[in-house]
Amino acid sequence: MGTVALAVGARPDDIEFMMAGTLAMLRRRGAEVHMWNLTDGSLGGFGEDAGGVAAIRAAEARASAAVLGATLHPPIARDMELSFDREAQTRVTSVIRDVEPAIILAPSPMDYHPDREAASRIVVAAALARALPAYRSDPPAPPWGGDLTIYHALPHGLLDPLGGKVAAGLYVDVSGLMDIKRKMLDAHDSQKPLLASTQGADPLVLMEAMATAAGADSRAFAMAEGWRRRSPGD
Repeated sequence: MGTVALAVGARPDDIEFMMAGTLAMLRRRGAEVHMWNLTDGSLGGFGEDAGGVAAIRAAEARASAAVLGATLHPPIARDMELSFDREAQTRVTSVIRDVEPAIILAPSPMDYHPDREAASRIVVAAALARALPAYRSDPPAPPWGGDLTIYHALPHGLLDPLGGKVAAGLYVDVSGLMDIKRKMLDAHDSQKPLLASTQGADPLVLMEAMATAAGADSRAFAMAEGWRRRSPGD
């Protein structure tokens, strides 16, 4: 069996902004790739029809995953309702046990959005719980103690919640993978008017600016995604 990589975002399009180039590189090298947005994106739109927005964003997430031929896993919470609690941890543990990823690409533990910080904590806890024989996941899955490495992406905007610059420990050259990143992000069509209204920017322009800034920080690549490897712990 080849390498399995699981990319986890908090909200639909998180992976496309900060991780998709690295995931595409792994896919090109023969890895089986999985994508998982832990929240449904239901507040990422205009108006009050959260259910309708969630359905649109689910379709967009499927279209993005199809670009890579990635397996897409369904969300476990609504926007702004993702919590570091037992329910979330048991559900994420179950998927990790089932997928058996050698690599998990996770959100930054420091980010302005609480859903991303919660997603980061949940993934780390679930990765530790996956091998514990007495830990019950939901749905039940047998423990799995295979090798697993977690890499945290840089925060959205490359800054911590207090505006401090976050440096990466390693960088992946995504200069030749930008067409894939663009195509994946472009699948999230509903976010274009929203980001234009709230941030005054087109999603593609914003994504490319962050990739260019990370590339400059790498001092090696024109465009990059930055990563920090998680300490393996006990």
